[in-house]
Amino acid sequence: MTAVAEVAHEPLFHSDLGLFPFQVDASASTYWRWTETDEPCTLLLYDTGIGKTVISIATLAMMIEDDLVDQVLVVAEANKVLDWVKVDFPRFAPRISVKAYSGDPKRRQKILDDPPQVLVTTYHTGRADLGDFKRVGKRQQRTRAWDHDGPLMYFMQGKRTAIVFDEFSVLRTRGSQIYMCWERLLKTLRKQSPELQPRIIGMTATTVEGSPEDHWNACRLLSPDRAGTVQQFENTYVGARSDVTNKVVKWNNITAADCEPGVIPLNRLFASITQVKRKSDDDVIDFFPKKVEEPPTMVHLSAKHMDLYRSVEDVYADPELDDLVRRQGFTLLRVLAGHPMGLINSQSQAARDIVAAVGAPYLETLEAAKVQAMIDWQISMGQQQTVIFTFFGQSILPLLAFRLRQEGYKISTNHGQQSKAEGLAQRQAFISGDNQIFLSSDAGAKGLNLGCGSALLHYESPILYSTFVQRSDRIHRIDSRHPSVTINTLIAKGTLEEPVTRMMLKRNDLAEKVQDSEWSEDYEPTEGFLRASDRLAMLNRAT
Repeated sequence: MTAVAEVAHEPLFHSDLGLFPFQVDASASTYWRWTETDEPCTLLLYDTGIGKTVISIATLAMMIEDDLVDQVLVVAEANKVLDWVKVDFPRFAPRISVKAYSGDPKRRQKILDDPPQVLVTTYHTGRADLGDFKRVGKRQQRTRAWDHDGPLMYFMQGKRTAIVFDEFSVLRTRGSQIYMCWERLLKTLRKQSPELQPRIIGMTATTVEGSPEDHWNACRLLSPDRAGTVQQFENTYVGARSDVTNKVVKWNNITAADCEPGVIPLNRLFASITQVKRKSDDDVIDFFPKKVEEPPTMVHLSAKHMDLYRSVEDVYADPELDDLVRRQGFTLLRVLAGHPMGLINSQSQAARDIVAAVGAPYLETLEAAKVQAMIDWQISMGQQQTVIFTFFGQSILPLLAFRLRQEGYKISTNHGQQSKAEGLAQRQAFISGDNQIFLSSDAGAKGLNLGCGSALLHYESPILYSTFVQRSDRIHRIDSRHPSVTINTLIAKGTLEEPVTRMMLKRNDLAEKVQDSEWSEDYEPTEGFLRASDRLAMLNRAT
């Protein structure tokens, strides 16, 4: 067991509420894995709102306090950077220095010249400063080869480093440059001496956005030895791929129930480095407000609206159309089902063609039944603070914002075109109670903590179940101010919104099969580092 130095001063981590028992276990387990095993990595699969950020900060504080790390890098999506820097670390570990690694190259270099204990950056900024690839080979056989290291790559080397990947599911596509650059960093750090091996946390509610391949891709970064090679993955778990999309259409060896002899099921491959915690677990459920998921509200579009919808649907039903055009048609129909005037705001050429054919004035005469259903729902919520989500931030969200303001509501908006500062200001206006409604697109929505809200509306069902849960968990959180929260979904009857909802629920079955965990038999949460009086004070249990 690693000896833990007695700490005379006040612990680095502090929470007025303390940590809940399952958060203590998660922090202790991660610390144990980082200090007592040859595999210092953890996949934290905790439902949104359970407190993954708090768990990671508590673990990092222990590591810094025990002089086991020199540098911490937190990688997050753009809308979460300021939360880590301005809210989370100041609240739970105010004596740990932290800065946002952002801005122009000169500012970023200045930060590296005089670094804080914790750097917080985005996946994209980090990728840019880790280095870049170049294309090599002939035109028909070009591949990517590493070209040069960037300033962040140089900075991270030669240090005892801890890395936290917030919303780890971002790294689910191994062919993307973002994935390959972060993989390059981890490979480089792992080539260092044993005492300089990186400690890593991947935090997300689910690694599976579209298929089990997402899970393997992400976990491969945490534990490449467990993952094996890409070819081994293909031979063992992939039954067949689509000739058109290259997506896996048949899976092998997912669970023990359907596994060949001598093969490790995919859902057990990374189980020993994974912690799974769901809000429905016995040790968690009582700390959360009751979630009331109402039956979806079926909305009947007007006859004129449906006529236009059917006309567009017929065009894209042509079997001669290629896959790309069909996908464009799918998106176009979703916009049209949500709001006919969304076509006017759409940037697609197909939408512009329809507007040119029928005329913008005609679209303006069509009754937007879903908008009225949204208003009716909002009225039924009374004075509650509510959150409304739509997938279409450019085409539909401005129309909803205009109508809500027409009805006299004070609203905050959140979408991908906002700056970090503007997005933070909009969130704070809602959290403070100045605004009653938080209207958001999916872009930039991950990581939002809106526990002040007590009702949430999906203006349209998302395609992925993981997105549905992430949206709902914006208000269903452990620090919620309410005994219960209400969730509803609007579905335009007779449109593709109906099969989208059924598909979204079906996809969740496979996602749940892939993600599994096991506690190591060697780990005991009452080991020495938690028995120390100073550590008990730091990880005090919430009551």
